[in-house]
Amino acid sequence: AGTYEGVIVRFSNASTTPAPSWASYVGGNGSEYFTTVSMTPDRSKIVFSTISAVNATPGYPALVNSVDATLSAAGTTESLIGVLADGGTVPVSFNVFSYLGGSGNEGTVGTNTTASVVTATNTHFYVAGSTASAGAGMPGITGGAQTANGGGAFDVFISRIPINGGATGFQT
Repeated sequence: AGTYEGVIVRFSNASTTPAPSWASYVGGNGSEYFTTVSMTPDRSKIVFSTISAVNATPGYPALVNSVDATLSAAGTTESLIGVLADGGTVPVSFNVFSYLGGSGNEGTVGTNTTASVVTATNTHFYVAGSTASAGAGMPGITGGAQTANGGGAFDVFISRIPINGGATGFQT
């Protein structure tokens, strides 16, 4: 385990004193930094993004309906995204668990974490953040409004991802 671990906790609102209904760790044996946890409008899915320090044997959960199956090199940071079904019971697996990034650092500028779920609909969610990867290193970048790194140390990305995972809807 890393110095920091990601945890999602679902609280019941059935009383005046909310109590945890369930909890789940998210991440691997590096340090994870949650940036956003959000729900779809119909409250059926929990969408999250986190930043993880990548090491040689990261120990992440198995990829599920992955948008990006390539992990950045050890010593970098990687955006992780995921979806859990929330039917009121403990989710036993991820609907989506995926890396999101290229060959450079994703989601961090210095010590600041930047990647986060901007919004979630019942069919897609949007993630925005920073990247040090060249344009071709980000999945689904072709056809975006800006398909190449602008030349600075970091650029910003925005991704539209189907709520059930798979290929990115778009990324720029």
